[in-house]
Amino acid sequence: GSSQEDFLVRHPDESEKPWQDIGCVRYLNTVGYPYACQLHGVFRDEQHTYVVYSFATEGDLHTWCSGGPKPSLESELQKQPVCVEILRAMKQLHDSSVVHGDVSL
Repeated sequence: GSSQEDFLVRHPDESEKPWQDIGCVRYLNTVGYPYACQLHGVFRDEQHTYVVYSFATEGDLHTWCSGGPKPSLESELQKQPVCVEILRAMKQLHDSSVVHGDVSL
């Protein structure tokens, strides 16, 4: 849909809320939150809505975590810096009184 209201009417059982996500990222960009992708714009044609974010060169977090060595001490040490970064990002949200939902990959 072309708006959050339109999306909710068309997809009443959907748990994802893309328009809300876009608004949150836009707010985080506005306040200079360093851990969010940059929202470059939302564009529409007659059939589709396109959301343009900064490019994540390593792909999404789930894909990155699923790759690499099989679960082991080595794989945990490889992922540890990213986990620390995620915890820093969440702490900054909490310190700024920003409420988030479940956190998952």
